[in-house]
Amino acid sequence: MTNRQPRPACATAGVDMYPAPSDDLGTARAVAVCDTCQIRQACADGALARREQWGVWGGLTETRRRSMFRHNRVPAHIVRAPSPAMIRREEVARLAGKRVPTEAIAARLGVTVDLVCRDLQRLRSDRQAEKQQEPAGTVAA
Repeated sequence: MTNRQPRPACATAGVDMYPAPSDDLGTARAVAVCDTCQIRQACADGALARREQWGVWGGLTETRRRSMFRHNRVPAHIVRAPSPAMIRREEVARLAGKRVPTEAIAARLGVTVDLVCRDLQRLRSDRQAEKQQEPAGTVAA
């Protein structure tokens, strides 16, 4: 007895799974292939975890996946890989916490001073939003 894994429907469908976002018919065909697939959910979960930028995966188009991330609607069971911007912001925060000058942070990360300043502003606004969400009477750590 062989233990065969189910094959993705797109492997034999002969349909372009990477249609241009403006190609409504091509996108509809790709999504229709996904609708018949046995591994649709695993495919969609993997695309979200890998932050796939192109193509239709598990019935999710590029636009739909971007929207899910933008509106924080990615299922909780997906282990999300941090985006390059998130990684950079964490490094900016770490270096700024050590009082490294903005110009030095930019040079070390190979980005512009303007980008470092925008990251610092976003970190400050995120911190403000977190403080506003704390229940009254709690002390921030």
